[in-house]
Amino acid sequence: MCLRRLSKSELTVMKFIWNLDAKVKSYDVINYMKEKHSWSEKTTLKTLSKLSNKRFLYIQETSKCTYYTISIKEDKYYEFISKKIHKLLCYNFIKSLLVSLSQEELTHEKITSLETWIKNWEEDD
Repeated sequence: MCLRRLSKSELTVMKFIWNLDAKVKSYDVINYMKEKHSWSEKTTLKTLSKLSNKRFLYIQETSKCTYYTISIKEDKYYEFISKKIHKLLCYNFIKSLLVSLSQEELTHEKITSLETWIKNWEEDD
């Protein structure tokens, strides 16, 4: 299974569906997104379609309604994201990010201290 990162809107829909943890009708998702996020029906349906294409949801169409069932569980997705973050850490991404965002100058000692903290943190997992 090849997981892909979700966009903000896709994650919003998936969080709603993950919280239900059941087969959900398209109009339930549409109504929720309209009420809570002021989304149009078209936006919600397009997002559901993208989630289906990314294989996060199974689609079951009937003559009355379209149903969506979770294909990728929430914990599996967050595990995938955690691994991606870990990979970025391995490539010194965090070091570059901190240097670029720092208000004060990061000395070699501070960077080394952060790297040590990150390695220790990783080992605790």
